[in-house]
Amino acid sequence: MPAKESIAALPTLKKAPPLAQIEISNPSDFARPDEPIYVSYYDLGLTSKEALSVFSADVELPSQAVDIDYDGTVDGLYFVVDLNNSTPVSITIENTPVSVKPVDKVKRVQADLAHKVAGQWHPHSRPLNTK
Repeated sequence: MPAKESIAALPTLKKAPPLAQIEISNPSDFARPDEPIYVSYYDLGLTSKEALSVFSADVELPSQAVDIDYDGTVDGLYFVVDLNNSTPVSITIENTPVSVKPVDKVKRVQADLAHKVAGQWHPHSRPLNTK
């Protein structure tokens, strides 16, 4: 009788534990769709600026690393979440492995900032770094 071939199990990727778990409640009596939430890297205990993903019930939320103090390095993470007026929302923040392809996200805004000086439009610029 011929020997049966065994199929070697493929290695499974273990999911790293979440970096943070947050519960957000709406203090108002009305719903707050697309509520912007900011979490600093300092509050997350991060010293390096890692790529992060934000999830609610296993659905990735739109998020973006931001430079709040205009010093040229990102300081934290903004994300948007729908808050209704009764149920808290559980949020999970995870490190995003470099090998993970970014999720295609729908463009939600377009902005063009400019100043009108003496009747002429001039592009907006960031404040000068005074440090």
